[in-house]
Amino acid sequence: MKSRPWIGLLLVVLSIAAMYLWESGLRSRTELRKVVVFSKDIAAGEEIVPGSFRTIYTTPQSVVPGGLSEEEAGDLYGLVASAFFRENQQVLAEYFSPKAMAPPGTCSFPVESSWIGAVSRLNEVGDTVGIYLSDTGESLGSYRVRALPTGSSSLEIACSLEQYLLIRTSALQRGPGSLIVANEEYK
Repeated sequence: MKSRPWIGLLLVVLSIAAMYLWESGLRSRTELRKVVVFSKDIAAGEEIVPGSFRTIYTTPQSVVPGGLSEEEAGDLYGLVASAFFRENQQVLAEYFSPKAMAPPGTCSFPVESSWIGAVSRLNEVGDTVGIYLSDTGESLGSYRVRALPTGSSSLEIACSLEQYLLIRTSALQRGPGSLIVANEEYK
C-alpha cells in the first residue's frame, strides 16, 4: 500500500515531462509545417541577400502552395524582388523577376524625378524604357527599369557608368524636366 503514492507521483512527473517535450518541439515536428518567409519588408527592385529570409513553423492550412524550401530560397540570392513584400510573407519563386536583373556589366543608377519632364506611362520593374532629351528628341538609349522608389516619380535603371554619366550630364546641363522617359513596349 505504501508504493501507491509513488506511482501517482511518477505518473504526474511523466505527464509533465511528456507535456514539456510535446510543447518544446515534438508538436512542431508532427503538426506544423516548416515554411520560408521574408525576414523584413522587401521593396520592389531590392536585391535578395543572405538574411532576407527566415524559417518558421505554421499550420498546414496556412501553407501557400508553391512555397519554397530553405535550399530553394538560397538559390534566389542575387535576384531582384518584382514587387513589395511584407515581413513574414511566405516566399514563392514567382515573386522574383529574372528580367528585372541588371545585365552583366551594368549597375543600378537613379534617374531623378526632377530630371524627368514627361513619362509615356507608368513603368514597372523589368520594363524597357527609352530616355530622350526633351528639347531635341535625341535618344540617350534604352534601359531596363530596376526599381521604382516608393513615394517618388524617379526610377532606377540598369546601365553602364558611361551611359549613366551621359544621362546625368545631359539632364544637369539642360535643367529640370529635360528628359522624356518612354516605355519601349508602347512606342
